[in-house]
Amino acid sequence: MNEGDPGLKHRHGTDPDTAGRTRAPSCSAFVLGLVATLLAGSPLTVPDALAAAATPVPLVMLAMSRDEQYFLQAYTNYVDHDGDGIPETTYADSVSYYGYFHSGRCYRYDTVNLRFAVAGLATGANSHYCTAALDDAWSGNFLNWATMTRMDVVRKALYGGLRATDTATDTVLERAHLPTDGHSFAKYYNGADLAMLVPYGVGATQTATTPLVVDATSTAGNTPGRDDANEGITICNATPDAGTTASSQSSLALPLVRAVAGNYQLWGTNERWQCTWSDEPASPHAAALGNVNSNVALYSGIYAAVSDPSTVQALKTPAGGRDHVARVKVCEAQFYDPNRNLENCAAYGANLKPAGALQRYGLSNELRFGLVTGSYQKNLSGGVLRKGMTALGDEVDPATGIFIGGTQPGIVATLNRLRVWGYGYRDGTYLSGDSTGGENCPYQLTDIAAPYGPGEGKCASWGNPFSEIYLEALRYFAAGGARAPTPAFAANDAGYLAGLASDAWTADPLAGTNACASLNVVAINAGIASYDNDQTTLFAPVDPIATTNAVGDGEGITGQTKLVGRTALAADETCTPKTIAALGAVAGLCPGAPTIRGSYHVAGLAAWAHTHDLRGDLPGTQRVTTYGVPMAPNRPVIGVTDGAGGATVANIVPAYRYVKINGDPAHDGGGTLLDFRIVQTPIEVPDLSATTAGGSNGRYWYAKYYLAWDDSEQGADFDQDMWGTLEYHLDRGARVLNVATTSVQQGTAGGQLFGFVLDGTTQDGFHAYSGILGANYSDPSGVTGCTNCRAFNETGGQRGLQGYSFTLRAGGASALLANPLYYAAKWGGFKDTNGNGVPDLQAEWDTKDRAGNEVPGGDGIPDDFFDVANPLLLEAALTTAFNRIRDDAAADTKACLGPDADGDGVPDIQDNCTLVPNATQLDTNGDGYGNACDADLDDNGLVNAVDLAKFKLRFGTHDADADFDGNGFVNAIDLAYFKRMFGKAPGPSGLHP
Repeated sequence: MNEGDPGLKHRHGTDPDTAGRTRAPSCSAFVLGLVATLLAGSPLTVPDALAAAATPVPLVMLAMSRDEQYFLQAYTNYVDHDGDGIPETTYADSVSYYGYFHSGRCYRYDTVNLRFAVAGLATGANSHYCTAALDDAWSGNFLNWATMTRMDVVRKALYGGLRATDTATDTVLERAHLPTDGHSFAKYYNGADLAMLVPYGVGATQTATTPLVVDATSTAGNTPGRDDANEGITICNATPDAGTTASSQSSLALPLVRAVAGNYQLWGTNERWQCTWSDEPASPHAAALGNVNSNVALYSGIYAAVSDPSTVQALKTPAGGRDHVARVKVCEAQFYDPNRNLENCAAYGANLKPAGALQRYGLSNELRFGLVTGSYQKNLSGGVLRKGMTALGDEVDPATGIFIGGTQPGIVATLNRLRVWGYGYRDGTYLSGDSTGGENCPYQLTDIAAPYGPGEGKCASWGNPFSEIYLEALRYFAAGGARAPTPAFAANDAGYLAGLASDAWTADPLAGTNACASLNVVAINAGIASYDNDQTTLFAPVDPIATTNAVGDGEGITGQTKLVGRTALAADETCTPKTIAALGAVAGLCPGAPTIRGSYHVAGLAAWAHTHDLRGDLPGTQRVTTYGVPMAPNRPVIGVTDGAGGATVANIVPAYRYVKINGDPAHDGGGTLLDFRIVQTPIEVPDLSATTAGGSNGRYWYAKYYLAWDDSEQGADFDQDMWGTLEYHLDRGARVLNVATTSVQQGTAGGQLFGFVLDGTTQDGFHAYSGILGANYSDPSGVTGCTNCRAFNETGGQRGLQGYSFTLRAGGASALLANPLYYAAKWGGFKDTNGNGVPDLQAEWDTKDRAGNEVPGGDGIPDDFFDVANPLLLEAALTTAFNRIRDDAAADTKACLGPDADGDGVPDIQDNCTLVPNATQLDTNGDGYGNACDADLDDNGLVNAVDLAKFKLRFGTHDADADFDGNGFVNAIDLAYFKRMFGKAPGPSGLHP
């Protein structure tokens, strides 16, 4: 905001400091229209119309992560998708899964055009089943569950999806590209309703016409209630490429869906290549492991096949092909139902096209969007402007709904082009020695950044400096004068992915009438932040460390003991309890990523941007509102409840350490959780040794989980290197939690810890008493550690089932901090009703539920925070956020403009008579003072006798220059105005008659 009142100015050059200065237009063209109407003598309804004209289109910058975390399965088997508090471990008919397929339609595979297409309407209680004449069809709901990735969900929610075909007559959507590493994934189902979901027969035994059997019909010696190896169906998703020079960034291979009868749920959890047929390239370490995924059902509790299926076993397409292409034709007029428009089809003339939030709000000009993402070239630094604040019409033809091609920057073009970079199909790695992948991301790398890693631009699919991405979004709004990206963040990604462009900074989004547009950042993070604690200080007006410390103070975090990777005084990069002296110094987010230096700076930056003026060179006060939209975390949190449906008493989070150099934690690595499966949901058991259901007093509870780890946090071959199990027994009476782990198999090198992070006990933090290859760990809390820990497939050492009993802490789990975007949304979006600049009243940040409905007392979650670990919630979250931005725009603009002392609907900063109501802002002589406060008819700087004589000549006429009250006639009221102003210089304050 400019110093002083810009409405105050001298006339006729009497002040040399302001001579020649011109006044910014108050209400631009609308006011000119009001003047014309007034002179014509027509009646006015000024205040409402003026308010509408003074509200520019709200500006929404999407700040989005860019890394490989988008290219993972959308529907994990550890998330509660139907809201009943219990995770769905497999497909559930009670859930309508979101994706490219219509969940209420049945699909046949078109072997000519290589795509799925609607065959008819689904039936059943939830309209998901394909029966009778459609029993040879796939359920669209099942296909959404089985095939969608996080990126597919994002693409659909924002703009309808990635179009492989986009013409006036056809739209075909395509699943994301998945290299045949750990990004590929398998889905398994063995429900009694399987025959109504897939086009293959189900019988008591497997035959050519009934290749599938399920647990309810098996008679071949299988165990009832168990997913035996020959039961059910497995779907695997990948984009295989047989070319010996193919890389993930340049591959033109089609995305595939592979189906096979039987339990192959570990088909995507192999050593090296995933989702391959056994007669495709095999793992080079298969001989060492004895099989591909090294499953031992006795220990895992998963009765899945240990090797990949062969092409002979494939469930074929109607033409006998072994693979289905992951494409689907959408928005066909004959199947369009406006009352159940789950494909989100929108009409563009005669065309029906799938649309998302960008089309709904952008083409109607309700909101204007831009995009900042991370980059490949600067994967550890900042963000890149992909599209500035221009209308969506340069990306979507509003007449046809077809996307506009070309190489120009755009939101749709950017998100369509993103994919995993650097994977070489020839040897299935991200290694520098692979001429096809072109990467330099070797085995067991514990860091990307120097000195322990290859540095910026390497392991380019990894790295998520989210606070710095957010910072660049703020800078886009805040930069005036010479506008340019942050030099340390500027990147050219065209050399990584063809056509991936950045946008120019030349156009100021706040120029002209946009000076008081509502400013918003919608922060969408696909996973967990990394490497974002070292360059947030590059924007001089804000000290992100100090502002983040202030957030920590306000949240009561400062001085508390929490689980974080490192602080200024403790840098073990392990999720151990540490005293938080300053939230701004915390690096390494727990429980999932303590080693890769993610921070909470986004919260401090959001708090500053919401309470400070970003643009001192513009009139008004430009502040930003932040909305936080985190997607699924990279580690599941096992909530231990106090019996069935009870409160959470403790949290267990899988954790791993690669001990690169024993005794030197700075070199240790965090690994990647490649697969996690719930083997046994919590059940009541008769005692602490039991693992099968029993008992009736509700005291003892048991659960078991399967975990597979990759030994690097980035790159290499991104596959399974170690797997084992974690189980717990809860004694509710004694308030004791026993956690037991087993490291079963390994196929790697170097000591590694198979552990977990615990929250809710008297000994919280990282613990490991299982491991492989002679790993050692001394637990600082006194819990049993590792001494020469080894897997079952090794010999000697500490191996087999290892456990420890922990005492539950009063008050339950409380040692983990919330997601950084939780604090960013709270401190970056509150309504400061008491004017103290902090969200210290719950009513300032929490009055609504996540759907935007008013809730007395709130729901305990910031109104601008939308956790979408459940992908079903993403579209609704964006809709709620965008509706709120649109609906709050007028209030945001009014707040920017400041007070309106005379209550005429024109803020003082724009008002040419600040104390005299004059909604028309009529200024006949154009001197910057409205007629209502300007009786100086001869423009000499003083209202005197000469002006009185001129006034008398105008009395009784329609002369606008003497019509001070703007009623169209010079009369006694205007005379009263004149008398009050007589002998004074004209000015914005004026005088009431």
